[in-house]
Amino acid sequence: MFFLPLFSGTTVTGVNLVPGTGSIVITGYAPEISQGQHISPNVGNIEITGYAPTVSRGQHLVPDVGSIVITGYAPTVEQFYSLAMTTTQAKRLNAVIRLHGLIDPLVVTPTSRGDGTVTQTMSGTGPVTVHTTALPSEMPTAAMIDKLSRWYGLIDDMVESSASRTDGTLSQTVVTVGDTTTVTP
Repeated sequence: MFFLPLFSGTTVTGVNLVPGTGSIVITGYAPEISQGQHISPNVGNIEITGYAPTVSRGQHLVPDVGSIVITGYAPTVEQFYSLAMTTTQAKRLNAVIRLHGLIDPLVVTPTSRGDGTVTQTMSGTGPVTVHTTALPSEMPTAAMIDKLSRWYGLIDDMVESSASRTDGTLSQTVVTVGDTTTVTP
């Protein structure tokens, strides 16, 4: 049996609790288990009494053969996914977020649009050709992706008018002077 007493605020990093045979018993405040760590006996049980761990993925708290017994507070399971994309694709995603006016003020005229980082020109009548002259160099952040999700009303209801839009967290104003519209985050 593998016994691990832990106390409040204890975080175990870089350690797997994986005995070959037997049980894992955790009492008191259990550790925070992050990606790459496991509480997983090959054969045996996991017994948690008291405050259960926060685990970053559900499979980190799984015995190969046996059961899990939790007494007290249940574990918090947080699932994180890595998004695989190339650097170019990430910069394009950043540009899409910027072209929604979510980072810097977006200025739109009949022949151009941009926020100072992303710049596009539009030409032609009937079919219009959009040409990108500048892309962002930085990668998008999770907060930027959340803003884009908010823009589409995917997190909270989006309330829109001709002069503004808000979901309570994200707010934008829309001002048109002549043939130039500015969207300000």
